Amino acid sequence: MSGADPTASRPGYLDGTEQPIISQLLLYLGENRLSGAFTVSGQPGGILHLRHGLVTAIDTPAAPPPLNILRTSRRRHIQRGVHTPHDLGLTTAASKYEVSPAELETVCLASLYDSAFAMALSSLDGWWPQNPAEDPGTQHLMPLRAGVEPRTLVDETDARIAHIAQRWCSPTDLARMQVQPSSRAEATAARLTPRQREIIIAANGRRTPRDLAFIIGRGVYSVMVDLDRMRERGLIVCVSPDPTPAVVTVTQRVREPAVTLPPAVPEPLPHRRSSPPAEGTQDHRRLPAPTIWSALVRKLRPGQEPPETTKGADESAP
Repeated sequence: MSGADPTASRPGYLDGTEQPIISQLLLYLGENRLSGAFTVSGQPGGILHLRHGLVTAIDTPAAPPPLNILRTSRRRHIQRGVHTPHDLGLTTAASKYEVSPAELETVCLASLYDSAFAMALSSLDGWWPQNPAEDPGTQHLMPLRAGVEPRTLVDETDARIAHIAQRWCSPTDLARMQVQPSSRAEATAARLTPRQREIIIAANGRRTPRDLAFIIGRGVYSVMVDLDRMRERGLIVCVSPDPTPAVVTVTQRVREPAVTLPPAVPEPLPHRRSSPPAEGTQDHRRLPAPTIWSALVRKLRPGQEPPETTKGADESAP
């Protein structure tokens, strides 16, 4: 292969001083006459389709695909409410929307240039080739019959970027701005062109030029050019999004200092308490009172028997 991988040493973003990384990658693939699908990672990234070094299609969420443009264009009244799958194919899509294959080829070509422009405004990280046999989703079923030379695509992309930058601001910054109608647009609504009226209706202060392109079914670059003209007439206001993220206030609970408790003293085990005997009954729980004989027994020597006496003698002794 000739040339060096453009993503090997540079980050994939447009910084205003270098050629967009997508342009460098297209030139690299074209010089090596590569074929197949090549995934480009980034924000938002996409898939490049080439055949022998010629670009036949670009799939990216950064720009409306050809079928989106057909659905939302002025031809939508012909097939209103008909769902068209992405894998329609050029011939079937031309019949479905009652357009000639040449007209549909023109729509796909315009979408190809617009997708390259939109990806040039994105942050890209790297790329790798895809195997269509392993991932059928990488096969583009509406490719151009005659591909476009990467150099032609790159030159047009650079010219579009320079045009927006000279007339207004960096297209990278413009792609993030939120568009809203001005008070003058409401006063001059009767004098708006159909293209301007579509933008005024779709702009709500939160949508970016890319959002408007998807809604009204036109290219991102075409919408930016119209926005520039409407800005000069004071019909729109573009506001940069707040770079400061929303701060969620969370009340932090203050942890109280731990309290040292004295060691727990074990309580005595519960013991049974008996109730006093009823009145008139003898309390057998108490020991009998000492008698004379019990005192004499303690004075006897070991082995000596106490003297015999009659029952109750100890009770009559003084």
